[in-house]
Amino acid sequence: MKKTDLLRYYQTRIEEYNKLFAADKRLISWLSLFRLLVFAGGTALTVLFFKLSVLAGAVSLISSIALFAILLKLYADRQWMKNYHSNMLEVNTAEVKSINEDYSDFAGGLQYSDSSHDFSHDIDMFGSGSVFQSVNRCCTERGELMLANWFLNPYKLSSDYYERSEAIRELSEKTDWRQKFSSLGMMNLITAKETDDFLDWIKEEPRFSVNVFYKTALVFFPVLTILLFVLWAVSLISITWFIVLFLINLFLIVLNLGHINKIHSKLTKKSEYLSVVGNLTEHIISENFGSDYLKEQQIRLGAGKGTAVDIIKKLSRILNSFDSRLNMIMGVLLNGVLLWDYQCVIRIERWKINMSQMVPGWFEAISRVDALNSLGYYANNNPGFVYAELSEGPIFLKAEKLGHHLIPSAKRVTNNYSISGKGAINIITGANMAGKSTFLRTLAVNMVFAMLGAPVCAAKFVFTPTDIFTSMRTSDSLTEEESYFFAELKRLRRLIERLNSDSMPFFILDEILKGTNSKDKSEGSRAFLEKVISMGGTGLIATHDISLGLLEEDFPEKVSNNCFEIEIYKGRVKFDFILRKGITSKMNAALLMKQQGII
Repeated sequence: MKKTDLLRYYQTRIEEYNKLFAADKRLISWLSLFRLLVFAGGTALTVLFFKLSVLAGAVSLISSIALFAILLKLYADRQWMKNYHSNMLEVNTAEVKSINEDYSDFAGGLQYSDSSHDFSHDIDMFGSGSVFQSVNRCCTERGELMLANWFLNPYKLSSDYYERSEAIRELSEKTDWRQKFSSLGMMNLITAKETDDFLDWIKEEPRFSVNVFYKTALVFFPVLTILLFVLWAVSLISITWFIVLFLINLFLIVLNLGHINKIHSKLTKKSEYLSVVGNLTEHIISENFGSDYLKEQQIRLGAGKGTAVDIIKKLSRILNSFDSRLNMIMGVLLNGVLLWDYQCVIRIERWKINMSQMVPGWFEAISRVDALNSLGYYANNNPGFVYAELSEGPIFLKAEKLGHHLIPSAKRVTNNYSISGKGAINIITGANMAGKSTFLRTLAVNMVFAMLGAPVCAAKFVFTPTDIFTSMRTSDSLTEEESYFFAELKRLRRLIERLNSDSMPFFILDEILKGTNSKDKSEGSRAFLEKVISMGGTGLIATHDISLGLLEEDFPEKVSNNCFEIEIYKGRVKFDFILRKGITSKMNAALLMKQQGII
């Protein structure tokens, strides 16, 4: 599907859900009116019929209450549907904007940004207008966190590259399913804190269900209380016996009222949360997936004692029963006769004991599908991109028509690029603004996407998965009393440490040692690269220093040169951003300053 077709598709869905949303609003208005009429009319008729006879009045009252309850249920269902259609409308509106390179409706994940990370800060991974923002469609906070961790540690995912890639391909084709998943999740944001609190509660040790006294009392006292009531009803004993035991039951409740209230307070707010979890789970389980990776998530949600949907609904029913205590009269009666609070707490604890090993896996599966769903959106919205291929030979990286997906396609200039075998180093020279830094970021971003199993902005991309290390955007620090040059040295020292480790990352460096004079910079850069070559490092460096290109003569089997050239016509500089073989022959600082009217 071309982007023009995608745009048309999203706009059609916007029209569709606009109509559904408007219909929902009209129906809700009518239902509100009917409820009012039933309440007023039912009250008037009940009063009138009671004057005629008790039976007629009772029938009118029961009928009015039943009809009012039905209208209340219809109202709640339609209100949910209105919110769902509103969410679908919001999802498609945001996708229209994203097709037009506007990702402002999506979270940029600035909280995940870390200037000390191996590469994310240098390649605009997080924040406004970032790589992450262009992809992020997560509807749960833990899903978003998982997606961010994938972007931060893509190499760790490469072991299941093909399985993950297959899952992303499948989700990219399930547009309706993806959007419904997003809309269901938007009903009530599943925050990471809420989930963590729920998981912490799951781990808490049971208090009442393992206590012999409470287990016995929950059978003995209610049975005896009911028996005394029956005996009083048939005039065999005095009502005093029933009242005494009724008060004893209430006293037993009061003994642990603080703990019971704490449990109720913690769980009673989870009803909407559990409803969304249940809806997302049901949506995942009910789909007929083909990829093994997605089937594995379904198994996690359906393994053990019933599906996660059924088990969550069971807990919801228990919590609804527990909420009966909120009606003071009902709470006193139920606790005085049945020790109701204990009954509910023990049922909850038993649920927790049986499910404690399974619940963490459910949230892990939902988060994983949520993160994959985002990559499915990205794949679907970029139909011209390709899935990478793992290298089976000495090729370390080979790309055809490589570009950056955040550069609009009308302005995007693509390049062919290859670097063969570990230990190879590529030096890229070029004038200011010729495209060196953009190319470095393009390469790094596509390597990240490739390791995630997502499509890359290229016509072909063959690579060997690897850790990535960059040094492109070093800055000084006043708080740490650290100069720019010292910050650079720290970054380069860290690369040397990484090259000494087992990871041996692919490095991408942009104009190193900028914080010193040109002669010192040239000598230091050459010495550093010779050190990296001796360590077997693999990567590329962009520089204005054309003298570094001479390393190719000293290390012909290790070092290669590429460059970005410029055109100078009638004293003006023009850029084509095409990567070429060799060392640049043109510089442009003075010309650009003159072109901008600076000198």
